[in-house]
Amino acid sequence: MIKQLLRKAKARYRAAGHGIHSPFAYRFVTDVMRHRRGYAFYGYSDIEAATTDSRRRRFACLALRVAAAMSPGETIIEGNDTALGVALTGIARRGNPPLMVVGPDGSPSTDSVNDVIAAGGTIILAPEHRDFSARMQQLMTAGMSFTTPAGTTVIVANPRLPLSHYTVSN
Repeated sequence: MIKQLLRKAKARYRAAGHGIHSPFAYRFVTDVMRHRRGYAFYGYSDIEAATTDSRRRRFACLALRVAAAMSPGETIIEGNDTALGVALTGIARRGNPPLMVVGPDGSPSTDSVNDVIAAGGTIILAPEHRDFSARMQQLMTAGMSFTTPAGTTVIVANPRLPLSHYTVSN
């Protein structure tokens, strides 16, 4: 019980950016994972028009923010989610590592995720793939992962980043 309370307090403390010593992780947590309320990205209105499901909308908005921050070379979407397709249209930049998004109805494969990790890419896993993301985090040797209390996980597999795992509260 006390461990759970301490874990929640630490997550809330870190979510505000305190205790994060990596400049990349601090920026990623504060600007991407926990963006300021009232600050909308250019594609939010398109995402809202594509779905009425609030969970899918939040997930697609997170995918858009991650894609804007990471400028992927290609985007790979696992699952059949119209909002994700709308969010990630036209994001790719030639020569950069890929971005893979596994939506709620997608099925991640270890081989395809390992290919993205080997390329130094970024992976976003919906909460429905919590067990899979935990296995992937255990296999990481470099890079950072960011997990929300709901279970959404973002893995940044940049080999130049030190191995770190963060829990980010909303």
